[in-house]
Amino acid sequence: MGLVLTDEVLQRIVDELQAVAPTQVARLALVLPTQVRRALHTRPLLASSSGVKQFLLKLGRQDKELAGQARSLTIRRGTRSVPSTARVKGRKAKGTPAEDAVTPEDLVQLAQHLTDLVELRLLEPAFDSLRRRQVDFASRLPHLRSLSIVGRTSLAGGGFNLHTVGQVLQATPNLCELALRDLNCCAGALAGLAKPACKLSSFALFGAPSVTSEQLYWLLHASIYADSLRSLAFDVSPGVPPSHFAPVKWAATPVTRLAITSSRAEVAQGIPQHFPSLRHFAFRSSNPVNPHRLLASCAACGSVQTIEDRSPAEEDEEARGVVTLAWAEALLLARRRLPGVASLRRLALVSARRAETGWEVLEEVCRLLGVQLETFELEREAASRP
Repeated sequence: MGLVLTDEVLQRIVDELQAVAPTQVARLALVLPTQVRRALHTRPLLASSSGVKQFLLKLGRQDKELAGQARSLTIRRGTRSVPSTARVKGRKAKGTPAEDAVTPEDLVQLAQHLTDLVELRLLEPAFDSLRRRQVDFASRLPHLRSLSIVGRTSLAGGGFNLHTVGQVLQATPNLCELALRDLNCCAGALAGLAKPACKLSSFALFGAPSVTSEQLYWLLHASIYADSLRSLAFDVSPGVPPSHFAPVKWAATPVTRLAITSSRAEVAQGIPQHFPSLRHFAFRSSNPVNPHRLLASCAACGSVQTIEDRSPAEEDEEARGVVTLAWAEALLLARRRLPGVASLRRLALVSARRAETGWEVLEEVCRLLGVQLETFELEREAASRP
């Protein structure tokens, strides 16, 4: 008797396939059980303009009721081979790769049909801005709670236009989660735009070194006054002064989760003390962090329960083992001298640390102090940004 996969397992397979080979999902859907196929339509992933047209055509013909059930939409850059009409020595030439990317007009049409969307993800779309008429797509999505935009730095503008982001935020007052990466932030990008009313509970900003302090305040204005922010993630570019992030500090009081990336170890070491409600702290630094100073900063909060060091292990063999031994020593001293560290319950390091000479010592120290020591694989995406 053959193996029968449950709907839950099938759904997980489809989710994984969407992440690595979205073009194959449509073929697989033909043989999936009805309930799994319907669940797939509730969060479509579209990578081409032709794919959008096929999706909309299908909704209009036989699955129109599914349009009202779609909750999550992902649009990402895609390419396809376009057959050439030219002939070479009596035969047709092979098709050449040509972009068949989702256009702003495709996005407008999707918003007209998928009005109950809760989550929208634009992952390196072929466009980096929208016209005013096209921006109105957001006003057709009254239930939108989560928005993620990843720009394409290969485009002429060097990322997704911050002005367009501002216009979209003005039309989505119910937005709670905002994640932005690789933006084009010219000095006057948000000038003349009224501040949005969305009170964010989660905010992430990466790859925007030119964003100004005033623009950060604009993005977080309503969240600051509502004390709504609970999760915050961002990167700190070299040379950026601490005063640049003053708006983030104003919104820091209710934040319980914080993740940062910085090449400067002192940034990771000093930032936890500015978040009085912090429970979970994750960081990545290309330079070794001093665990003693980091724990002292966490002790100022008195509430940190989890610390994740996402920094890659050192390539220099002589330096290996220093970090794990430093963590062991710092934990022992902090427990004696810093009462605010008593709340720590979990420490997570990259799995490569297990091979270091000080790992067994760190394991024993964590066991004695009641701290759960864990490791995780440093994925390619997580290697640069939490």
